[in-house]
Amino acid sequence: MAQCAKFGLLGFDIFAYDRYESFFNEDSTVTLAQSGTYKGPKNIEEYVRFADATSPLIASAKDLGDAVVFPSGFDPVEGTCKFTVYKAQSTTLSNDLSTNGDTINLLALRSVVYSIPKNIITVVRVYYTFKFLEAFFTRVATAPVFNFICDTLTGPSCVELLPGDPDSFPTKKQCVKRLSELPIYEGTD
Repeated sequence: MAQCAKFGLLGFDIFAYDRYESFFNEDSTVTLAQSGTYKGPKNIEEYVRFADATSPLIASAKDLGDAVVFPSGFDPVEGTCKFTVYKAQSTTLSNDLSTNGDTINLLALRSVVYSIPKNIITVVRVYYTFKFLEAFFTRVATAPVFNFICDTLTGPSCVELLPGDPDSFPTKKQCVKRLSELPIYEGTD
């Protein structure tokens, strides 16, 4: 596992957006099972920003100690090292878009695959407890959040990118109604 030591030199921090080009390449992915897989530095950044203090849903995010990183696998054929990263965080939700600035503490678990020959992170799998996801998404299922989302979805920046006839897209009012009727989650996973 001595070959895996170069991973530490990257100084990987999932929230260090200015260094994404040194962490990831266009084939790198970040996956959260409940929401999907994001590929390439720009898409990874868009996803990760949803969960940090730059998100309109979050007023502040504070680390509760340093991240704990330990090696959890090595594949000599592929030249990859696997690391498990634990990080505790306290997240305070926005008073503007969510409920009363509630604070939610969480423990994020990330499985990180580092390629020795490419000196890049190829895969990150993110794990949050169901309890955290339920608490977070229940608190942000508010009228101001629905309006914010539908302003974006029905606004020119999204409509221009979507295929099809813009006249067939839902109005903001229809969007808010549909969004507010969706369940917070489906199934038990």
